[in-house]
Amino acid sequence: MALIQCNNCGKLISDKAKKCPKCNTKIQKNKLQDIVYNTNKKKLLVILVSVFVMLFGGIFYYNVLSVPSLEQIKNSVVKIEAYDKDNNLIATGSGFCAYKSNYIITNFHVVEGSYSLKVVDDDKKTYHVNDILIFDYKNDLAILDADVSLKPLKINNNRIRTGKKVIAIGSPMGELNTVSEGIVSNSENDKGIQISAPISHGSSGGALFNSRHELIGITYAGYDDAQNLNYAISTEYLNKLYKALKNDDYYVINYSNYANCVSTINGFSGCDESSKNYYSVSAMDIMYDISNIRAIYENDLEYGFKSLYNNYSNENKELVVATYQELLKYDICLIYTCDIKNKLKQWDTNEFIINLDILSNKALAFVLVDLKNYNSKSSQFNRVNNDYPINAAQKSLVLYLIGNYQWSDIHKDNKKDIFEFLDNKINNTSKLGSVLELLGYDVKYNNDGTLTAYWN
Repeated sequence: MALIQCNNCGKLISDKAKKCPKCNTKIQKNKLQDIVYNTNKKKLLVILVSVFVMLFGGIFYYNVLSVPSLEQIKNSVVKIEAYDKDNNLIATGSGFCAYKSNYIITNFHVVEGSYSLKVVDDDKKTYHVNDILIFDYKNDLAILDADVSLKPLKINNNRIRTGKKVIAIGSPMGELNTVSEGIVSNSENDKGIQISAPISHGSSGGALFNSRHELIGITYAGYDDAQNLNYAISTEYLNKLYKALKNDDYYVINYSNYANCVSTINGFSGCDESSKNYYSVSAMDIMYDISNIRAIYENDLEYGFKSLYNNYSNENKELVVATYQELLKYDICLIYTCDIKNKLKQWDTNEFIINLDILSNKALAFVLVDLKNYNSKSSQFNRVNNDYPINAAQKSLVLYLIGNYQWSDIHKDNKKDIFEFLDNKINNTSKLGSVLELLGYDVKYNNDGTLTAYWN
């Protein structure tokens, strides 16, 4: 319905009305009325256009103009290089800037064992890492302070939904800032966010983005033979770590207490303040001392084997440490809780020695490497008996279980030593009998619950 204005009273009325309902004046259409009508029509059109622009312009800005480009977010992702005490490159990983321009986020396992760290930006410029500000061993996260000035990525804290598109940026195999795409395969996997975007070694600590190029996760793991099974850590855990950093809610590991925090199996639960979930190191080299496998081995090598180890060539030292690392993978079964009778014959030699506490795994690592240098029985006998800081029973067991000795080569006096050694360690007659029989003793079980062992 069009409107016109009454010439007498000015009231806006329908252009089809013959009289003004207010003053009863007869309506006469003229140019002024048409102008008023057209002006009102234009005002209404302007209002409608403005509403349209505001509504759809806002949507366009949110979905297009406010989304950073791929190149822009790549500029905030870096490669991380980890070096040992001799400045040898030991690992590479990925990281990204968040929260502050000099903060670099990565996985803890990327910096674990390092003596120094460097970051390489998207322009291939290298920067020094000053400090590991805080880390979360359990959730595999760390925040670093580096000599960089990058734009912090925007973090999206909304719930991640399965099926949504994702983009992963990292440095697999040392290749700087490669991009891969996929979808969220499972947003609630117990290993983290499962994604189909391929990631490889070196992508750990990389950035995972949604379709708006907002950070939603930190890539950390993938399967070489199944590229659609890859995982990322939710930013939920990263935000908690950053909050702890701001609130100083973490345990500082320094030169006076780091020995209590050394661990490669149970995280850092041995620290004085074991209730803390987050940790920091007061100096970069402390991270090397508490998490580098070689530093840990050399720091705590016991039973006098340290002096023997120190005389080794660097090549042999590396073999010892590698052997020790393999031994750490054993599921150690303590003598007092393990059903030896059922498991004993399933053990290999290393498990047998460790589980019976004949040698610690640190000493065993040295012995396994060392005895390979002595092939004959006599040379092994001389090395073990003259240089190894262990008792007679342990020496005989090493020669028999690891060396070239047969049971018949063990002197009867040493068999007596072995019996007494094991009798003191094993307080269960059935378990003791099982071990003795496996070693080569003749065992008789007595009616009073004791046993008698015979040897020649």
